[in-house]
Amino acid sequence: MTLLNKLLLITLFLALGYSWFAAAAVNPAAAEFYDAAFPVAAERQPAGKGLFRYLAADHSLLGYAGISSGAGYAGPVTVGVVFAPGGQILAVEVLRQQETVLYYNLLKTADFFGRFKNRPAGEALVLGENIDGVSGATYSARAVTEAVRRLSGELAVGELGLLTAEAALRQSWQLGLPELAVSILLLLPLCRGRFIKQHPAAGKISRIILLLLTLALLGFYLRQPLTIVQIASLGQGNLPQVQTGALWYMLMGAALLPPLLAGSNFYCHWLCPFGALQELLGLIRVRRLSIPHNEAVRQVKKLLLWLVLLLAFLTGKPALWSYEPFQAAFRFSGGFLAFMLLGIALVAALLIPRFWCRTLCPVGTLLDLLSAWRRELFKPKTAQKIGPTAGGDGIAGGFYVTALGVVILSIFMGIFGV
Repeated sequence: MTLLNKLLLITLFLALGYSWFAAAAVNPAAAEFYDAAFPVAAERQPAGKGLFRYLAADHSLLGYAGISSGAGYAGPVTVGVVFAPGGQILAVEVLRQQETVLYYNLLKTADFFGRFKNRPAGEALVLGENIDGVSGATYSARAVTEAVRRLSGELAVGELGLLTAEAALRQSWQLGLPELAVSILLLLPLCRGRFIKQHPAAGKISRIILLLLTLALLGFYLRQPLTIVQIASLGQGNLPQVQTGALWYMLMGAALLPPLLAGSNFYCHWLCPFGALQELLGLIRVRRLSIPHNEAVRQVKKLLLWLVLLLAFLTGKPALWSYEPFQAAFRFSGGFLAFMLLGIALVAALLIPRFWCRTLCPVGTLLDLLSAWRRELFKPKTAQKIGPTAGGDGIAGGFYVTALGVVILSIFMGIFGV
C-alpha cells in the first residue's frame, strides 16, 4: 500500500470516528420535543428509558412522551412519541433522520405517522401487518415502526403494567416471499456452476437467465441494489433488527463476505441489478470500445469512493453524497443530473461492457479493493488487477469524461447545498 493510500485510509478512519462521536451528541430537537409535548405541565418525571411522565399543577397525570430510534436506510431515525394517560398514542414525530429525501417524503405524503394514532400501549406493531407500509420507503417506515414499538412497550411494561418485559421485547421474524426469492437467487449461481460442468453449451443462456432474474427481482420488484449509502451507514453502526431486516443482512452478507473470505466479488458479478441491466444491454451487437488510461481510471474510482465516504462520515448524512443513478433506474425518480448520468451509463453500456461498473461505481470499487487486499494478504502471487482493461478509444473517453463531470457536479451541488 502506497503512502498516499495509507493517508487516505487514515483520514477515513478519523472521519468515521468523528461520525460516531457526533452521533452520540445530544440532539437539540430532543429537548424541544420534551418541552413541547405538554406545554402546560408543571412537572416532568422519568418513567423509563427515554420516557417521561407529565404532571399538572394539581399532580394529575397529563400523559407521557418519549424518544427512541430505529435503523433506517441511511442511518438512525430518531422518533418522538406522545401518549395519553391511558397509553394511547397521540402523536408521532421524526426528530432526526438521514434518509434519502425521496424516501422520507414518501412517508410524509402517505401520512405514515398518522397510522399510529390511537394505538394502545404495548400493541405489537408490525410493518405490513397491523401497520400499513409505504411502497418504496420500506427501510424508513420500518425504522419509525421499531422506534414507536419500543417506546410503546416500555410504557406498557414500566408504567401501565399491561405487558411483561419479555412480552414487550419479543419480536416475531418477518420472513416472506421476498426473503425466499432472494435466498433462491443467492443459490442459483452455485447451482449453475455444477450445471454447466455437465452442459457447457448452456453457459451463456444460463447466465442471461440469471441476469434477467436479478434485474427483475432486486431491480424492479424489490428495488434493492446495494448502494454506497448503505455501506456508509453500516460503517456508522446502523444495523436493523435481525428479525425485521433479514433481507438487508442477506444482501449485505452476500456482498461483503465473499471479498473478505475468498477474495471474490460475488455481488457485482451476480447480484447487482444495475450491472445486470448493463450486461443485458451489452448483448445488443454494436461496436465494442475499451476504456482509455486504465490506471488513471482506477485511481479516479478510488478517489471518488474516498471522497463520498469522507463526506458521508463528516456530515453524518450518507444519502446526501450518493451519485449512483439507481433511483432513476429502478424507481423512475430523481433530479436532472441523476437521469442524465443514467442515460450516459446505459448508452455507454451498449458500446463498453459494464461501463458504470468499470469506471465510476463506488460499491464495486470498494468490493474490488476488499477482494484485492484479501488476495494480496493470503495469495500475493495470484492477486489480480482490478478495474477496466487497458486500451483506449476516443469515443469511450468521451463517455467517461462526460459521466465523471456529472458525478463531480452532483457532489459539489451537495457540498454547497444546491
